[in-house]
Amino acid sequence: MNVPTPLTALLTLALLAAALPARALPPGGETDSVTPWARLVGEAEARSPAVARARAELARAEAELSAAERALPNPELEAEIGVGAPWAEGRSEVAVGVRQALPVFGTRQARVAEQRARVRAAEARLDAARQALRLDAGERAARLQGARAVAAMRQDLTALADEVVRATGAQVEAGQLPPSALNLAKVEAAAARAEALEAEREARLAELALCGRLALEPCAVGEVDPEIGGPMADDEAALVATAVARRAELAAAEREVEAAGHAVRGAERDRIPVPTVGLGWAREGEEVDGPFTREAEQRIELSVSVPLPLWGSGAAEVTAARAERRAAQADVEALRVAVAQQVRQAWTRLEAARARAAAWAETEPAVAETLAWLARGYEAGALSLESYLNQRDRLVRAELARAEARIELAAARLALARAVGTAAEDEGGTR
Repeated sequence: MNVPTPLTALLTLALLAAALPARALPPGGETDSVTPWARLVGEAEARSPAVARARAELARAEAELSAAERALPNPELEAEIGVGAPWAEGRSEVAVGVRQALPVFGTRQARVAEQRARVRAAEARLDAARQALRLDAGERAARLQGARAVAAMRQDLTALADEVVRATGAQVEAGQLPPSALNLAKVEAAAARAEALEAEREARLAELALCGRLALEPCAVGEVDPEIGGPMADDEAALVATAVARRAELAAAEREVEAAGHAVRGAERDRIPVPTVGLGWAREGEEVDGPFTREAEQRIELSVSVPLPLWGSGAAEVTAARAERRAAQADVEALRVAVAQQVRQAWTRLEAARARAAAWAETEPAVAETLAWLARGYEAGALSLESYLNQRDRLVRAELARAEARIELAAARLALARAVGTAAEDEGGTR
């Protein structure tokens, strides 16, 4: 009889093994052309509100730096004209002068250094926003790959179950099997269809999750191949050190500490009185019969003035700046602890996923051989339909578990790359 063998299922499982990303990037490193995934992520960056906000913050920081670099005190021009009164014996005076504050204690340099550090912090936040988008989208794309592969497997198993129903019906009509065998086959086919529908729903949810991260509307994603490049160490301590060095949000927090330090120095130097130097010319004399002056006296005047900081001016600003620096330092320390914890958790997850995938990988040849043996036994009449279905279902569940193990391995690799702060082609291990 023409009983369908599990060869179609084996073909689907082979396609699943090829589809699931054991390595997220093909070997060869960088390419000259822009790949579809890179183009998709680039378009998503242009639409991302988080990236747009980070770019706006960078533009504002650059504008504030430009303003700080040009923040020089302007000179003051003074002019005085006095006309003699009768009781002043007709004396008149004309005076013109220029006054210039001299910020000689480095206040402006401290403010410029502060703004430069804030520009670097804004650049790091922009890198962090782009990095988060790229890695999160890559993780969701990998999950979409796996969900679609499982859905394809479920569809193939549904077709196999329908073939079993038709073959069983033919045997029932020929009197080789009782009618209950056909009912059992139909129940198995209905269960396979329900599982296929659930797998399709999971694949669609995964696609919607990716569309939401990429801001795609309408949501329609074709074949995806998330790119993750750059090898990582195969050691937890080394990965933690790499994350501390590479995480863009940590770099931004460190730049904020640097900026806060410059702000403290600027506030301290603001308390130092700024001297003002003046240079002027004056002409004084007596009026005789109108505006003409007799016995006029001319002189050049040089003046220096310094404000007296008697009332503790600027002390509150210095205290506030120091408090902000301590808060920024505490944020950095807390973020370092969080980054190390994230890396350790991701590493533990990857170790478990590796072990699980390796355990199931050892069953692949045995499953294929057993499926072929079951098909031959059923065709030869050595196995009943119930026995064949039960044993086949156990093998199918094993194959699904193996597929889920590979999906989890791919997701764990991406999660570790995200924790480390870099995309990774391979985590560097051979296990």
